[in-house]
Amino acid sequence: MFNAAGLPAPQELHMGGDPQRVTEFMEAFHKRCEARQLPPLDALVVHVAARRAGFPGAGYFRINGLADPLADRAKPEAVTASVRFWEEQRETCKRWGVKSRRGHV
Repeated sequence: MFNAAGLPAPQELHMGGDPQRVTEFMEAFHKRCEARQLPPLDALVVHVAARRAGFPGAGYFRINGLADPLADRAKPEAVTASVRFWEEQRETCKRWGVKSRRGHV
């Protein structure tokens, strides 16, 4: 996805000290999905290494107005709410994918 948008992989942007660029791209992607009445496909983009393995970047939670569940100071109730929200977003994408494959979208 990043390659198609003309951006380097998120890991490269983060290593290059430009995580804000990743967040801006993901926020635009999120809003474009909303505008096109698509599911929140940004929920499917996750880090694949280090501490965030299997989790979206902190920017994903920030653009959705939630606490980063992997932040050192995140309160337990905020962690639960953020993870629950992300799981619901992924489930929305899954249901949309099934409907789409069956020609019901």
